[in-house]
Amino acid sequence: SSTATAPSSTSGRTSARRAASNIDSGDVMYVTDTQTAALRAWYSERRPADWVRGIRVADARTGSVTAFIEGNAEFVAADREGNVYGAEVPGETLVKHEKVR
Repeated sequence: SSTATAPSSTSGRTSARRAASNIDSGDVMYVTDTQTAALRAWYSERRPADWVRGIRVADARTGSVTAFIEGNAEFVAADREGNVYGAEVPGETLVKHEKVR
C-alpha cells in the first residue's frame, strides 16, 4: 500500500481524459486518467508536457484536486475510511492506498 500526497503543480484540476471515476457520499471524486497503450501517441499529443499519470482526488463540486497518487491505475474505488483502491491493468494488480490521518 502507499499514501496519498499533496497535489502537484500538474494536478490542479481534473482535466485529463479520465478512464474511470467514482464520487463518494461526501462529494469526494476519485479520477484516473487513461493509460491505454494502443492510444498512447494520441493521448500524449493532447496532454500537457508535464502530465503525470495517476489518481486525482478532488472536490466533486469544484473539480479542485486535493490529493494525487502517482501510478498506473485504470479503475478506482474508495472505501468509507478514505482508502483508495487502484486497479492497475499492467500486471493485473489491485493496489490499496491507505489514507493517513
